[in-house]
Amino acid sequence: MLTSVLVLGTTGLRPVSATTSLAWQRCAHAPAPYECARIPVPNDYRRPSSGQRTLSVIRLPARDPASRVGTLVVNPGGPGNSGVRYLPIAAGGQLSTVAERFDLVSFDPRGVGESGPVRCIDDGSRDAAAVRTNPFPTLRDLPGLVQHAVRTAAGCAYESGGDLPLLTTAYAARDLDTIRSALGAEQISYLGFSYGTYLGATYSSLFPHRLRAMALDGAVDPVQTARDPLGKDIEQARGFENGLRRFFHHCDETPAECSLTGDAERRFHGLLATVRRKPLAAPSGDPARPVNAYVLVTGVQAALYARQSWPFLGLALAQAEAGDGSLLQLASDVFRGRSADGSYEQWPDAFLAITAADRDYPSSVAAFVLAAQRAAATAPTFGPLNVYSSLPAGLLRVNPAEDFEGPFTWQSSGPPALVIGTLHDTATPYRGAKAMTVQLGQAVLLSFDGDGHTAYGRGSACVDRAVTAYLIDLAIPAPNTMCGYDSPVVASFSSFAGR
Repeated sequence: MLTSVLVLGTTGLRPVSATTSLAWQRCAHAPAPYECARIPVPNDYRRPSSGQRTLSVIRLPARDPASRVGTLVVNPGGPGNSGVRYLPIAAGGQLSTVAERFDLVSFDPRGVGESGPVRCIDDGSRDAAAVRTNPFPTLRDLPGLVQHAVRTAAGCAYESGGDLPLLTTAYAARDLDTIRSALGAEQISYLGFSYGTYLGATYSSLFPHRLRAMALDGAVDPVQTARDPLGKDIEQARGFENGLRRFFHHCDETPAECSLTGDAERRFHGLLATVRRKPLAAPSGDPARPVNAYVLVTGVQAALYARQSWPFLGLALAQAEAGDGSLLQLASDVFRGRSADGSYEQWPDAFLAITAADRDYPSSVAAFVLAAQRAAATAPTFGPLNVYSSLPAGLLRVNPAEDFEGPFTWQSSGPPALVIGTLHDTATPYRGAKAMTVQLGQAVLLSFDGDGHTAYGRGSACVDRAVTAYLIDLAIPAPNTMCGYDSPVVASFSSFAGR
């Protein structure tokens, strides 16, 4: 099959030094004491005199300034998640303890949110794709998958083509160091979730002496992320498949906590077969928004990001059995960034653009077909969809401005890096945390015998104490520390720290 491949950008880099300061002011979307600023950074670090772009930064000053440790920069994941939007949510919960002792800082990386957002595809096309996409595609579906991928890649090239080579994680790391300098800090501490661990590992490799401490939660294998992204997609699909099996087991073993009782796996596959034959009517009555197999699979995938969402997932599936797919559609919309008014958040476009710039996806459709077949063998529910969702990144060939693929190292004169891995992490399987620990060299692995994505603030006081003690006091957990759930798991369904 002949397809178009879009090639953008060039390679090469010259070092650059830049000095600036941040003019803090009231935030438009967060109350005092949050402060916001815009910072100019070189648009292209190879040619720093050729122009600038501005990034959006947010800060929460330490609540106990007399005991302030320093600045903690936080990245919520993605790529594509807005740090500016994330911080006011997390500081009151997940980050509440460290907010006492640190100035918390986050930012929207280039191409994200308020920092020159990249655009690829309109809202109507996303809605149409949700109706057309078969999560269990056959070769008969391939022309439609390729057509959608080409249109999406072409949209990115048309709307943001000249910017795409500059949206690499290496450039985001250089932006982070510009922010550090503007903060007047010789060193910063860093806490990254999911993709944020890749950014952290890149920053520590490029600027090894600028980090006081680095905690990486839900860590990826950075070399695999850069050089074998299809393998990463397959491994992630297996993580979600394992999470789904564990959810079934939970429902069967603790029926009081799950609405999908009595052989949950059989009931799930029965529901899936039903909607594949005939989608459920849209809860809104909109015929263009049926609850089909794609909505079911992506809705389930959304709920598997957090163990706390399992009660929600059981209820959503049980209601769908009864003909009401409203909760599944809600979960699918959250997963895909769709708002109630029909508009989509910007992060899916940023996710595509940054992964296309960062990762060595093959440009051959045949490579994706083979990878989807491999994925289906071990992750039949999520594998093919996970692989083909990356096809636009394969067809959008970007020659990145800086193609950093390692080695990923930690060379701080202080404590080792702290890597946190969840044994049954759905989105970033535990093997990635082990690989990150080995590759950084000076790193300690803290393990969480839990479910869902990431560990800090996810129901383990053991994890929370260890990460907080590391960040504040530079205390290193004992080797081979394994934490479990030692605080109640509270049922909820919300947005997720990282994708």
